[in-house]
Amino acid sequence: MLPLLLFVLYLVNTPWVGISIPALGVVGIISVANELVRGRGRLLQERLVSEWDGLPTTRALRHRDSGDTESRRRLREAICQLTGENLPTAAEEASNPEQADTRYREAVDLAISVIRRDGIDASIVRHENARYGFRRNTCAVKGAAVGVILAGLAVNAVVLFFTSVPLVGLVVLLGHIALLLFWAFAVNDNWVKVQAETFSNHLARTVITTARAARPAR
Repeated sequence: MLPLLLFVLYLVNTPWVGISIPALGVVGIISVANELVRGRGRLLQERLVSEWDGLPTTRALRHRDSGDTESRRRLREAICQLTGENLPTAAEEASNPEQADTRYREAVDLAISVIRRDGIDASIVRHENARYGFRRNTCAVKGAAVGVILAGLAVNAVVLFFTSVPLVGLVVLLGHIALLLFWAFAVNDNWVKVQAETFSNHLARTVITTARAARPAR
């Protein structure tokens, strides 16, 4: 144990290692925090999906949901063409809605994989999906974020009171207030839902466009 301890102390005193260890620590903290946030985001999504009665991408394929039946028909046909999978019929969906939703989710995931590989406007789908993930994860940590901002706001107020450069402190204080207003009023479940529906609409258009482009010329 002593030789190992001496070796570690030697490494810490080595210049490049002394710089690398804190950097690796920061990377590790960021990685763990990222996983924690994503985990919270997935938990939030489970609740939201229950409240929404399914993701917009799932509802867009259901027979029982309201909406433009012709648009639904074109989307279903395009997904079947891209994935090679058959979607549930109206009778199958009525007899087992949960199983039908599972098949819809699997078909959407497969269609996204195909689009990412060789789809038209795949970058738009990736971009909108990333925006949805950002909003979902942001909303999932809203409570913690507001707490951190309030703590920073309190510290900034104290610093502003004692600082010799009040203008800088005032600017930072206003920045804290702007952040607090954003997190308190802009970040909410509806903010996530709007982006989920936006992603669903972009995905539907991309699926249909890609399927049309893949059809053999007559």
